Amino acid sequence: MAPILPRRRTDPTTRRYALLVGLSSIPFAVHSYVQPGAVTWLPFWPVFGAGLLTGYVAGRRGESGAAAGFDAGEVGSLPGLWTLLDVFVFSGGLLAEPLGVGLLVALLTPVVVLLGGLTGAVGGRVGGWMAELRGQPRQPAANGT
Repeated sequence: MAPILPRRRTDPTTRRYALLVGLSSIPFAVHSYVQPGAVTWLPFWPVFGAGLLTGYVAGRRGESGAAAGFDAGEVGSLPGLWTLLDVFVFSGGLLAEPLGVGLLVALLTPVVVLLGGLTGAVGGRVGGWMAELRGQPRQPAANGT
């Protein structure tokens, strides 16, 4: 049986690219969240795009696009934590019991990060597939550059 989560064997350079692209997706996620009249609770399209880009780069380097996309998705899902605070803390007018709200936010934080990572992994897998369509992947250099 195949593992659900991708393997985490990525080159440090590819991992650094994934973290930078994940960080660059945060402003897009925040922008789509603060749009007036937006119905989305957790806008994961920027996380998917970050996974797509890092998966393509990782696929061209001969590495797993899903693992690189998962790394980018974990970082890109950080605005989802703002969403949790907005929904459970600030929307209730601070009338809810603090212990209950804190426990709920603490339990849902790993779920949001995992959803972001899985969304990025799907984007990374698609990006890796697109890199395979493009031709032979380059082999990573011996020193990791």
